[in-house]
Parts: sequence; structure tokens; C-alpha cells
Amino acid sequence: MSLKCLTLLAGVCLLACRVNAANERLKELFAWKTVDFDFPDDATRAKAIENKEYIQENNLPLGLERWHDKLFVTIPRWKSGIVSTLNYINLTGKFDNRTPRLNILDIAADSVFANILVDTTPNTCDKAFAYIPDLGGFQMIVYDLENNESYKVKHHYFYFDPLSGNYNVGGVNFQWTDGVFGVALSPVHKEDGYRTLYFHPLSSTREFSVNTKILQNKTTASNSYYEFKVLGSRGPNSQASAESLDEKTGVLFYTQVNKDGVGCWNSYKHANEYSADTTDLVATDSETLVFPNDLKVDKEGYLWVLSDKLSVHIYKGLHTDEINYRIFQTPVKDAIKGTVCDV
Repeated sequence: MSLKCLTLLAGVCLLACRVNAANERLKELFAWKTVDFDFPDDATRAKAIENKEYIQENNLPLGLERWHDKLFVTIPRWKSGIVSTLNYINLTGKFDNRTPRLNILDIAADSVFANILVDTTPNTCDKAFAYIPDLGGFQMIVYDLENNESYKVKHHYFYFDPLSGNYNVGGVNFQWTDGVFGVALSPVHKEDGYRTLYFHPLSSTREFSVNTKILQNKTTASNSYYEFKVLGSRGPNSQASAESLDEKTGVLFYTQVNKDGVGCWNSYKHANEYSADTTDLVATDSETLVFPNDLKVDKEGYLWVLSDKLSVHIYKGLHTDEINYRIFQTPVKDAIKGTVCDV
């Protein structure tokens, strides 16, 4: 197995391996047993370990996003010993270093939002909005760039479903009450110039939507109850964390935490039905996709997926002699081939 060096933001490094596909549709690009950082020298690394500034087993990759030739990876400061929160993998570099590490860029941030979705177009950058789901406060934070202000939007659909809070992931049974978590945007609607925001709580099996015109009106956003729509349910044990939409095909991808997998729904093909019949599993693997935590569709039509054994990390502790974190990639067209999401 050849090793592939990655590059993280802030002068650090991750231990990574280039590996083969573990399922039919997702190609496993990178895998880590533990996260390591590329310190300036061995003495600096040793001092960081001695001072508890670097505790290897506490560094858990949580989110990812591709931008040009970089794949950004976030590591939250949930525990002590986190060297860097924002990191990147250089996707165009030479990967002949068999002592793989990720270079990191430190932005001196102590917290990382689970999801921040930016709504803008090339012609309206100065009027951008950001939608930030607050899974604990059961609300959506909206940031208005033009007016440099933020405000809270309340709605019942941002709450968790009390019947969907039970999880069995990675051999761990646990109960969570996480509210609104996953968010994704449709293309701009020609008729009104706005988009549809798709969203769901983590502890839920349902998908919801709202026109961004509603969210962008601070005065009425929380008083437009009937403008928020229930799309439907994916079926039992279909709790999802992140989601992302491919504008070309209209396919909405989402994680399937309880199923060790990734699901899909074609918003163009099945616009009027969101159900177990119109959704499908793109991939599932009880070894390599244990807690698929984040996924993104990039501008070139590739689906990226991060699995990190989060439940094991929290409740049991990870074994550092086995692979714990993985990143997958596949073209959208290959991911949906043969599923009900296929175009």
C-alpha cells in the first residue's frame, strides 16, 4: 500500500495512506490511524507533546470542503491538545513521501461551526448570505453581509424528532437530541432569483425546505410558519448529518449515520415525492463508513465523503492500531448509477 502525503492548514500534518476502494461506488483516497502534524522540527513536536499542546488521539477530522487544488479538513477543539482546527490537503502535490504528514494553516480560531452554508452568485458577492444551523439551539442563524448583521430564525422544524434519537453506530448505542444540522442549496430559481434551502435535524428521518427569500427577510423570517415545507421521510433509521446538492443532476446527497452509508434523492426527477421509494443508498460499509460525518459535492461534479468513527471516539475511545478516519471521492454520475437517483 503506497502512502500519500496530505497538507493541512496551519503548518501541520496528518498520517495518511492512499488505499483502494472499499465499496463499489466510493473510492477511498485517504485513510488515517491517527492525526499527526508536520511541526518545524522534532524538538518543537516533542515540546508540544510534553506541554499537552498536542495530544494525538484527541485530534478528530470532522468536516471537509474542496476548493480548487485543496481539500480542507477541520478538526474541532472539543478536547485539549488540538494543534490546528483548519487544515488542507494539497491535491496536486507529489505524494512520494512515505512519512506522510499534512501541512496546516492556523487561523487562531477556537471554535468551528458544524455547518456554514454561503448563498451567493458571481454577480452578487456583496449581497451574500450565510445560513448557520444551530443544532443545540434549534434555530437557524442568518448572516447578511451587505448589512453586516446576523439574526436568529425560529421554527418547529428545526427541532429533533423524539422518536429518532436512538443510534447504533460502530458497536455503540447512544441517544442524541441534535436539531437542525444538514443544509443544502438548490440552484437559483429563474422565476424569483432565490433558492430553495433543504435542511434536516440530525435526530430525524425527515427532510424540510424553505425558500431563501423567507430567510433573507429579517422581519418576517420567524413569522412565516407555513412557508416552511415538509418534504417527507427517508424511512426508519435514516438519520443524516451533512448533505450537499449537485446542481447539474439535482441530486441531494446525505450521510446515513445509522446505516454506515451515504444516501441520495433526485430533486429534479422526484421533486414531488421524498420517501423511502424515491431515496436510495449510494454506498454502505460497516467497516469503512462507520459514522459518515460529512460530505460535499464540488464544482467539478465529484462527491467527497469523510467517515471518522465519531461515536467510538466519544464513548469508547479509538484504537490507534487500526484505521479510524477515511476520505472517499467519486464522480456524481458514478455514485448514482443504478440507483433511483440516476438521471
